[in-house]
Amino acid sequence: MAEKVTFDGPNKIINVNYGITELDAQRDIYSAWKRWVTTPPSASDVPVNAGYLDALRTVGGDPIGGGQFVSAYFFLLNGWRVRSWAGNHFLQVLGNLYVDEGGSPVVPTVGDYQIVVTFVVSPQSITTTSPTVTAGIITTEDKKDITQGVWSEPASAGGTDSMGELQRDIKTDTSLIPGTV
Repeated sequence: MAEKVTFDGPNKIINVNYGITELDAQRDIYSAWKRWVTTPPSASDVPVNAGYLDALRTVGGDPIGGGQFVSAYFFLLNGWRVRSWAGNHFLQVLGNLYVDEGGSPVVPTVGDYQIVVTFVVSPQSITTTSPTVTAGIITTEDKKDITQGVWSEPASAGGTDSMGELQRDIKTDTSLIPGTV
């Protein structure tokens, strides 16, 4: 698998490889960093990249039951930052990527280029996974999980009522109107 980033240990820079316009914080940055740190220059050598200060730490990802997990957060450490490639482009970073000390995880590229970086982060602290369907078969338990997930989901981004609560309220409210069933 070709990495989307390369690591510059002495300068603490995670360079986005040329032409890459989308990064997943977990897969393309955090996991790539773990591979980089543990890869020795040859089969018999000790990994030299492990001698640099840690670039990242993570929290979350723990299962809490019902197909739900605490959302993963990735924090750049020790002055490490992300730098995109030289050229005008848009870069989208998927996932919760932050700097442990505060500030932006991305530093300007070298040269006079316009790079627009957008972060697509999880708005919730809990992530729900979809049930796995094997050969098109959905079990009764899968149906219950899906139904529960739909009816307990907030009806709007800022709302607190679930879809099930709104359905119940509509039924109650319309029964108060004369001439309705």
